[in-house]
Amino acid sequence: MSADILRTIVTETPIEHEPKHDIESFIYALEYSITRKAVLESQALGEDTRKKLHSFFIPHLGGSSLMTFSTVG
Repeated sequence: MSADILRTIVTETPIEHEPKHDIESFIYALEYSITRKAVLESQALGEDTRKKLHSFFIPHLGGSSLMTFSTVG
């Protein structure tokens, strides 16, 4: 979900859904999928590169909560 929509869920403030929210959600899903596959499944990457991706993946995509996103932006 886009950060705006997640923020409105937390603050209970209604907003109008816009196409930019769908685009943002798609980008997050694409980023998650590519990074997860690279971290967990890619044999083509060196171990050092996989470790760097893993250290990015966990704090940014692996353990997020609604409250984490509500403070974005």
